[in-house]
Amino acid sequence: MNVHLSQRYWVHVLLMVSLLAPVAVAVADEAQRLPERSEIETEHLWATERIFASDDDWEAAFKKVEAKIPEMAALKGTLGKGPDALLKALKLRDSLEPQMEKVYVYTSLLSDQDTRVGKYQGTKARVFSMFVNYSQAMSWFTPELTSLPFEKLDSWMREKPELAMYRQYFDDVFRQKKYVLSPREEELMAMTGEVRRTAGNAYNLLSNADIQFPAITDEDGQTVELDESAFYKYMRSTDRRVR
Repeated sequence: MNVHLSQRYWVHVLLMVSLLAPVAVAVADEAQRLPERSEIETEHLWATERIFASDDDWEAAFKKVEAKIPEMAALKGTLGKGPDALLKALKLRDSLEPQMEKVYVYTSLLSDQDTRVGKYQGTKARVFSMFVNYSQAMSWFTPELTSLPFEKLDSWMREKPELAMYRQYFDDVFRQKKYVLSPREEELMAMTGEVRRTAGNAYNLLSNADIQFPAITDEDGQTVELDESAFYKYMRSTDRRVR
């Protein structure tokens, strides 16, 4: 199925589901109801407290990493100054990205566990904005790195063992050098991050929070309530009637 057909297919599915919504409400009481998160045993839930003990701890971590992003932008133009300058930029990148991933995973899990909760949709949006800002702050990095002669990097790696651990990374970047855009073009691509995620975010909220899926009769004759995961499951049922 090509991309255009796939998009049309899912649009048709969403339209049909929305038309069937009133029927679903009437049948839901008789169906095998999907449990609310509060009704599920703790052992089956994401242990987000192992990432951050509280939302306040997450907020503090978010603000800390967000405040350090300008430090990366400030290093623009320094990579060619020597092995110490290059290593400094790489270490800053390596310290920032795991922290960013940590704040993202926490709020992403909380937003996905119930997309009806606006608070965590908001914090997830803040993290995406932070990633866009980081992408802009880093947009110069690869073009500037690949502008250096690889022979110079090779000599720096021999001179500084700490830098040698990035040899595989350098090899990969320089292998794709012909595909690297200019610093301004990379920045423009980074700036479109918010726009490019809009359609996917709208679909996610529509399909997971707003649409009331209908109930169906499964292979065993039981009335079951559909959701996104159940739809995927029953579309692949061995029973043609259920499919």
